[in-house]
Amino acid sequence: MIRLATAQDAEAIAALQIACWRATYTEHVSEQFLESLSLQKRTYLWEDTVANEHLHTFVVEKDGRILGFVSGGLVRKENYPGYEAELISLYVLPEHNGLGHGRELMEHFLQLMQQKGAQQIYLRVVDDAASLAFFDKLGGHPIDVQDAVIDDEHIRLYTYGFTCEK
Repeated sequence: MIRLATAQDAEAIAALQIACWRATYTEHVSEQFLESLSLQKRTYLWEDTVANEHLHTFVVEKDGRILGFVSGGLVRKENYPGYEAELISLYVLPEHNGLGHGRELMEHFLQLMQQKGAQQIYLRVVDDAASLAFFDKLGGHPIDVQDAVIDDEHIRLYTYGFTCEK
């Protein structure tokens, strides 16, 4: 079931995000950096994000357990002309990958952004083969590539574009 996230979900969202980073980004950032990710700091971040009226955060939940989440909203600064919304985060617990939760969250977010007047959205994704394949499969297309630095590590970020139509 997909539902709107609440402040009570912040810690579960933070823990899920940390678990996903630790499972996915081991080739991109140091183990020390991944181990230093603070549940408390991430929880505060997600409490603020969930309370932000400009952002929309949804969770997929089964039997009271949050298995994934998506967060984003309409853009307030136009980074990519023609793209009116940005998906900021989309994560599913690694042990639940391939079960359709990511697709459901993405489709839910695209429908919401379409209802809010967006025709196209963008997202940024780390150069990770599985993540890139996932967004390709959902119909995304690369619109930009940039290099970034996280924890003194140089990583490649792809920006993907999506159309909000069904």
